[in-house]
Amino acid sequence: MALKPLWRLIAGFIWFQVQRICVGILESIVLFLNGTRKKIRENNDIYARSARISSVQKWTLFDPWSAYNSTWNLMTWHEGFVHPEYVLKDEVSLYCMTDEEAWFVEAPEGVEVWKSEYSAFHKIAQHEHAENVIKMPLRSFYLLADKISDVKQTLIFLDFVPRSGSTLVGQIFEETGVCVNYSEPHFLNMFWGAQDHQKRLKITKAAIIFYCKPRKQLTSAFIFKSAPMGASLAPVIFELFPDAKLLHLTRNVIPNVISMTKVQQVVTVSRLFRAFVKIPCVGGMIRHKVLESLNLPLDDYIGKLLDESDNPDMFIGCYVHNYIHAIYMKKHSNAEYRMPVIKYEDLLSNREANIEAVFNFCGLDMNLVHKAMAAFSKDSQAGSPLGKDQLKKNASAPNRVNNEALVNEIRKLGEYFGLGDVSGDFRLPGTITSS
Repeated sequence: MALKPLWRLIAGFIWFQVQRICVGILESIVLFLNGTRKKIRENNDIYARSARISSVQKWTLFDPWSAYNSTWNLMTWHEGFVHPEYVLKDEVSLYCMTDEEAWFVEAPEGVEVWKSEYSAFHKIAQHEHAENVIKMPLRSFYLLADKISDVKQTLIFLDFVPRSGSTLVGQIFEETGVCVNYSEPHFLNMFWGAQDHQKRLKITKAAIIFYCKPRKQLTSAFIFKSAPMGASLAPVIFELFPDAKLLHLTRNVIPNVISMTKVQQVVTVSRLFRAFVKIPCVGGMIRHKVLESLNLPLDDYIGKLLDESDNPDMFIGCYVHNYIHAIYMKKHSNAEYRMPVIKYEDLLSNREANIEAVFNFCGLDMNLVHKAMAAFSKDSQAGSPLGKDQLKKNASAPNRVNNEALVNEIRKLGEYFGLGDVSGDFRLPGTITSS
């Protein structure tokens, strides 16, 4: 699977938006002429008819791994009205939220898009299998959330350093057959960042309830692997769900950064970023601005190290690794937010014993460990450009780092963040796995 040139990806995205806007205008005219537009306004205040279903005509994802779910990604056509409880079907999943509506997507009968057999990432499977969209006013969204019973199953959240085995760990839970594993669901990656605390609590609780709605099959736990949650989400989760389990996943910095560097070469947003930073005179400024926009602040000391680095791509990976660990250390010092650590190297070297340790912390049946072992026989991201075979074809990076300057930079970053020497076999406090 060869990577498409960036210009083709950009042109394709622009062309899709032109088509989407044209279809939207045509739909609005038709709905106005046949009186449906008036019915939509009237039904917004009538709970039983407030949800409307639209067929998915076409979809796009400019960057399947970095882009978030958006109404811009779907071209839809109004088909009719349904009761809000329509979204409680196993095949329907929360897609995104706007200031006025919650959007759900419906997959074909029997297809639950959280399952890794459809994709290693939830939002990609949502797009690939979307047949219909259910659009619901937020008033109805919250009313329905209140009607659903509280979550009785175990809630498990995976906080992680990118490329530290988080997809594998999610699939270890999934292989038990009684755990639902959400791999980077849109809401937990993006929408929880509302500034008002009470609004954040309200939205997060409703979203989690919809993710954990009653299923036909027996379910013991719901697992959420989301983009690194930093310092913001853990307090919200613990306030709403005090019995939830949070786990922090990590990996030794050098193999972690090598893997990050390979991924940056195939992920569209990273490819764009790498292209822009090569622009003479302004490349460094762009790099700093982008990192700041990702809540990765660069003070004068870190900025100087970055500007002087012979390998800025790997330096940024080292910086992200250490910054996330520094945030973890702050959370670990607060017993209220206990986050035991799973180390990737441990998981591979002592598989069964470490699954037992993780399941024991999460309160899962030890009899499930044998089933969970099946995850190790698979490529956790098979079928995507992030799969092992595809990364070998489309990305290049050394398998080990012998660059003394880079190792020295890694040590400086570790010391700066109060972690000590992280260049070797580094172990965070609170690690529950063993080598």
